[in-house]
Amino acid sequence: MTPTRRVAIAGLVLFVAIAVAEHALAPQLGPDRHTLSEYVNAEDGGVMIAGLVAWAISLLATAALACGARRSARAPHGQIVIALLLVIAATGLLLTATFATQTSAGVLPPGVIRTTGGRIHDLASLAATGAILGAVIVSAFVLRARRSFRRLAFAALATSLIASAVLLSIGDPVDGIRQRVLVAVGCAWQAGLIATLGARSRHRSRDVSET
Repeated sequence: MTPTRRVAIAGLVLFVAIAVAEHALAPQLGPDRHTLSEYVNAEDGGVMIAGLVAWAISLLATAALACGARRSARAPHGQIVIALLLVIAATGLLLTATFATQTSAGVLPPGVIRTTGGRIHDLASLAATGAILGAVIVSAFVLRARRSFRRLAFAALATSLIASAVLLSIGDPVDGIRQRVLVAVGCAWQAGLIATLGARSRHRSRDVSET
């Protein structure tokens, strides 16, 4: 296993572990209404910041894997597109961690005026979500040789769209659930991508050694 792949896996696992632990560390923030970024404003907010940074680093490492594992003859630049989208997502997460959200349960508290930092947070979070969604779509068509991963990508896309449509129709009271579904799907897709890129890299190394 390459160091880059180790970083990608470790960062993803650390983020998931922190995201789960935060529910016990800040029980006053109900997971149904409060988003993960709102944990940054809790007493132990530094832990959630570390989690977001860990995920950003993991995405950057995954982007590096995508650049290094490029082999598709039909779409030679497809994995570069995935890598660029992952870099955008990582940048969005870093900005999200840097500029804390001003919302609570998805709305501004009474008397709070939205600041530039709050707007940056909201735009960065939206950019990260959109970039990961774009990477999921692109990966479904670029990495066709791996049927299991392609099924995973399409399942991730379908789950995201259906969950968003259903939960958005319910409204803000379940905004936290909607985000957690999207995050869980994104993490599962990224784990599958890391495994797929690692397998492609091993096959390439084997082909080179045999020539």
